[in-house]
Amino acid sequence: MNSEEKHIRNLKIVALAKEGRFFEDIAEIFNLTGREVRVILRNCCDNYHELIKEIKKAEKEKFIKTCLLKVEEFARQSGRTPKLIELREFLQTNDMFVLQSCQKHVLQLGFKFLNKHTKEELLNYLRKMSAELGWTPRKKDIAAAKKISYSIYFRFFGSLRKAQEAAGLVPNKSGVSVTTPRKHNPKYSDEQLINHLRELASQLGRIPMAKEVNASGKVTGETYRNRFGSFSKALKAAGLDPNKVSVSVTPLQQRNPKYSDEQLINNLRKLASQLGRIPMSKEVNAPGKGTRQTYYNRFGSFSKALEAAGLNSEK
Repeated sequence: MNSEEKHIRNLKIVALAKEGRFFEDIAEIFNLTGREVRVILRNCCDNYHELIKEIKKAEKEKFIKTCLLKVEEFARQSGRTPKLIELREFLQTNDMFVLQSCQKHVLQLGFKFLNKHTKEELLNYLRKMSAELGWTPRKKDIAAAKKISYSIYFRFFGSLRKAQEAAGLVPNKSGVSVTTPRKHNPKYSDEQLINHLRELASQLGRIPMAKEVNASGKVTGETYRNRFGSFSKALKAAGLDPNKVSVSVTPLQQRNPKYSDEQLINNLRKLASQLGRIPMSKEVNAPGKGTRQTYYNRFGSFSKALEAAGLNSEK
C-alpha cells in the first residue's frame, strides 16, 4: 500500500470513527488491530481526545439502544419490568445509567414491577439471614446473597433500617440475639437476669457496665436490651441507679420483705376490684401498697404477679 492509499484509508478510518463506529468494527474492516486504529486516529486528528470522547459517547448510546431492545423483549416475554439484579446478569453490565435507562424505558411502555414477596416474607428472610450470619444483615450481606435485592426493602419499608427494626433486629449491631417480637422463648427469666445484675454489682461494689456483663460469660448486654428495652432500664428494674458510681447491693434472697407475697397479691385483687378491671403496673404505686418494682422483684415481672393473684392480663 503506497502513501496515497494509506492516506485515503486513514481518512476513511477517521470518517467511520466520527460516525461512532466501534474501534473493533473499524479494525475488522481494514484488517487492522484496535491499537493500530488508535495510532492512526491519534496521528490524523488534531482534536484526538475530543474525538475519543465523541466515539465513547456514540458507543454508549449504541450500547444503550441495543440494551433497550433486549430488555423490551424480556419485558414482553415475562410481562413485567425486570429487576436491577436481573438486568445486571442479563446485560452483563453494572453501569447504573444504562440499567436505570432500561428500566425507565420499559416502564414507559406500560410494564409494571410485580412484587413477588409479601412484607412478612421479607422480614422472615432478614431474620433467617441474621440467624445464619450471627449479626443484623447489612446491604452488602443482602447483595452478596443474591436472592433478594435490598432495594425492595426501600420500596416496602422506606429504608433497610426500618425493615431491620420491623423484623425485631437491632440495626448496625453485630452478634445480635435474633428473636421475633413477643414470641421469644427466653433461656433466663426476668428474675434471673435481675439477680445476675445485683450479684455482679455486689461483686464490683458499683453499678456494672454492659461490657462487664458480657465479660461475665453468663448473659450479654444485648439480652438485657432485648428484654427490658435498654441496659439502663434493666439496671432500674434491678433497683440499681445507672447514674450512681458506687452501690451497696443486698441480694434478693437475703432481703427482709416489708410485704409478704400474700399481702402483695391481696393488694392487687383489691385494686382490681376498685378499678373494675385489671390494674396496670403504674397504678400500683400507692403509699403503703408496694411499688411496681416490689412486684417485679418478688414475682419476676408484673404479669407474673397478676397471674399469682388470679388476674389474667390477657383477658
